[in-house]
Amino acid sequence: NFIQNPRIGNDDVGYLKNWGTEQSILALAGDGPLEQSHLLRVVTSVEHSQEGCVYGLAGQLPVITGVPYTASVYVRGSGSVRIRILFLSGGGGGVGSLHTLSTGWERLSVTASPVVDTAALVSLETTSAHVATIESGAWQFEASPHATAYLDGSMGAGFSWVGTPDQSASQRQARRISLPAPIVSLVRGGVAFWWRPDHAHDFTRDRVLLHVPTSGAPLQLRHVVATNRFRLSSPAGDTVEVDAPSFAAGTDLLVSAGWTREALAVGVGEITVQGGRGPGPWAAAGRMDLGSTGEATPAAGLHAEGAIGPAWWFDGPPTVETLRVLARATTLPRLSVA
Repeated sequence: NFIQNPRIGNDDVGYLKNWGTEQSILALAGDGPLEQSHLLRVVTSVEHSQEGCVYGLAGQLPVITGVPYTASVYVRGSGSVRIRILFLSGGGGGVGSLHTLSTGWERLSVTASPVVDTAALVSLETTSAHVATIESGAWQFEASPHATAYLDGSMGAGFSWVGTPDQSASQRQARRISLPAPIVSLVRGGVAFWWRPDHAHDFTRDRVLLHVPTSGAPLQLRHVVATNRFRLSSPAGDTVEVDAPSFAAGTDLLVSAGWTREALAVGVGEITVQGGRGPGPWAAAGRMDLGSTGEATPAAGLHAEGAIGPAWWFDGPPTVETLRVLARATTLPRLSVA
């Protein structure tokens, strides 16, 4: 995240009111987006269109020709705004759709690629002269063709600031989540876990969420982009699928899979689907992985690109009652970076 003060931590450094009548920092004890403690409020006037706030006037966002960049921000308030990327020096830019603000937090995003090496500005702006109250937080600017889950360096293990907290870019460290295969039997077993993807459901390729190698084909759970389904496949070639809801980056999904001698089961939330299973090499042949195939490169491993956890292992497919408890246990600590 190249925004150097994304959570409006202690001040509004980097943000500038574009016309308007007021810009202020509010500390509302967790009332900000994603339960953050601060938010930025800008009030516009009836004097100009394109009033609002802008970030990057000090050159904090250098960009490279041809690379797709995505800006995103959580907003609420009253009036109508859009999010915009402007690349300086004739580099082009992009604008998001006009959005009517409400009392609940919603995320806006826009993606564009510069035609020259330059710097970017990110703004929230009106398109007509009217009084709007724009509250915002969790700003993000990233080299990505889509908005990934918000990050800043104060989010705990796996997250860090590149320099001084609340005054520098942030980064997230990925790691392999691998376990000894004997932790679960391939004759009868199951797993349920939370997944917070960094991408929307219509991403560019499938994502592997569970991979257990055998002497033949693996036992594998993946999200299939083409159909937006979770698919569990067995070493014998049997498959069972469940429809996934349409989801955005940062959505928490409870995913489950299970197997017995006769059946396979896959679920999302409290919804599960079962199918038959045939004979096959049902003995693990190496370490199992959550969130990838264990390969070193993301392209080969179809890494989940998000956060995984916590996870629970079972001696069979988790029951609907169990999934209902896990789905409603919103106070559980999560998530681990995957």
